[in-house]
Amino acid sequence: MSDLVIVESPTKAKTLTKILSGTKVLSTKGHIMELSKDYPTAEQRDEGWVINGVDQDLNPDWKPVYGSVKIINEIKKEAKKADQIYLASDPDREGEGISYHVQQILLESGIPEEKIKRSTFHEVTEAAVKKSMEDAGTVN
Repeated sequence: MSDLVIVESPTKAKTLTKILSGTKVLSTKGHIMELSKDYPTAEQRDEGWVINGVDQDLNPDWKPVYGSVKIINEIKKEAKKADQIYLASDPDREGEGISYHVQQILLESGIPEEKIKRSTFHEVTEAAVKKSMEDAGTVN
């Protein structure tokens, strides 16, 4: 059985590689997706907003962050080999966003949702990391 752990920070990836010997650990190096520059301006969006400035059909257009295509391709390649994938980005709003984008990329590339877990930990120790993997849930 092979696991893949995906974190935000390259430094954390190096540390986890030592802690989780035999487990492939990759880093997103931060955000890998951003709003497209072709996304409508506030004025253009306002024309379609009818309820207190809230568009009922808001579907943002995301694109890879400059330089992240290589990282995305590596994640997809390694995910296809993994039995279980742990999205272990930071346990905060930004980390959750990064995990969401990685999850969407994996789902779009045919990885089954049941293989993707959300793992969070507050300290980078062997016990804390392994416990977070045992207790892994879903992306919010």
